[in-house]
Amino acid sequence: MKEIIHYVRDFIKPKIFISVAVSLVFLSCGGSDSENRVDTNAVLSDLAHNVILDDYQQLLDRGQDLEGAIDTLAADITPANVENARAAWRTAREPWESSEGFLYGPVDTEGIDPSIDSWPVDTSGIEAIIGSTDEIDAQYTAQLDGTLKGYHTIEYLLFTIGGDSVSAQETADYLASDPRLVEYLHAIIVDFNAQVGKLVIFWSPGESDYANELATAGQGSNVYPTLKAGLEEVVNGILGIAHEVGNEKLNVPFTEQNPEFVESRFSSNSITDFTNNILSIDKIYFGRNGSLSLSDIVAGIDAPVNDDVRKAIDEAVAAINDIPEPFNESVLDPALAPVIQNAIDKVVDLRLVLENEVYPIMFPGGNKPPVDET
Repeated sequence: MKEIIHYVRDFIKPKIFISVAVSLVFLSCGGSDSENRVDTNAVLSDLAHNVILDDYQQLLDRGQDLEGAIDTLAADITPANVENARAAWRTAREPWESSEGFLYGPVDTEGIDPSIDSWPVDTSGIEAIIGSTDEIDAQYTAQLDGTLKGYHTIEYLLFTIGGDSVSAQETADYLASDPRLVEYLHAIIVDFNAQVGKLVIFWSPGESDYANELATAGQGSNVYPTLKAGLEEVVNGILGIAHEVGNEKLNVPFTEQNPEFVESRFSSNSITDFTNNILSIDKIYFGRNGSLSLSDIVAGIDAPVNDDVRKAIDEAVAAINDIPEPFNESVLDPALAPVIQNAIDKVVDLRLVLENEVYPIMFPGGNKPPVDET
């Protein structure tokens, strides 16, 4: 630690040295030298247990509710039960989209993300499965590529016929026309909940206990040998989703003028998805359930930055929600081009606040975060 501070003192201007040295001491020592600073490992522990694990448990609960709604629909195919299943799909979607600011750990290394949320789906492949003689069950579905199952294949079957949006009555008639359709729906949701169940187990106390791996970064963690490594994982997670929403989810279908790039277009749930993506940043930065969060780290070093982040998040959410659904139609409406561009700009502004104001506080003297600018 002394060597680092001597290096900074020798090469950085004195007025900059003060804030940099304070940040370095904070990161390495967990802030125990000041009543105004929190222990960084305590922040990571709270985020792991009270935000991330809590979100995954909620995801499993809602996935099981969706499974119940699909089972009810399979037993009695009516427009009302179609509507209930659609509503359950939307409800189950929320905790996943608001977890995309922390797509690290087992959700990545175990291939759970692509297994449940691949987009775009392979519509030709889905239709081929429906038209085949293969026995469709959970074991069969478990072997399928992610583009043939997960959220968006369920969405495709519940909200469309061949990709075209239809009424609940039309969906009910369609599902009743071929028992393989409800068999496919059931097999997908069973596989989905198996994947999410694994995710909960991976983060829970036990053999894996990934929450503890993050919480003990630099204190015996097998995954994060240094405190910096754990903190970088968390900060880069929210930077990554800010980039994805602004530069990809909003920007690509808009600039390419191609609605087929719009995620969740079958259900017209795109704007809600994007909003929840930004709220995943809010969860990590400002916490949930009374948890410590990144804002507590920043508060001990440069508290006004938290106001900038709060403002940027709120403005991004408001701008996204100014875009009318369905987004896949809005991207083609010239009158809405300024509205969509404003939403893109506000999300990019949020990313820049995180990159230019928060990142240097967390990692003084380090390189810029590894976010693709394209």
